Amino acid sequence: MILTTTPNIEGQVIKEYHGIVSYSYVVSDLKERENARQSAINEISAKAKALGANAIVGIAFCNSHSAHSNAVHIRGSYLILTDVSGTAVSVK
Repeated sequence: MILTTTPNIEGQVIKEYHGIVSYSYVVSDLKERENARQSAINEISAKAKALGANAIVGIAFCNSHSAHSNAVHIRGSYLILTDVSGTAVSVK
């Protein structure tokens, strides 16, 4: 599976668009963030593969934390909400 934040892949031609794949996760501190980020990438890769894709382009991570109104405050700490999404494609 080819993964990229760019809208295309150099040297590859997008032959088919399979749709948007996304995953959301919540962490309570920055130490958990990297593991959660990798899990999110694994999740969207699995979703893309199930759609018949061999790549995901335009991957983006959107975060909400304590400075934003979307943050969740539970038992004295803030949770970081993150959405990751991209477009599942077939390339040659």
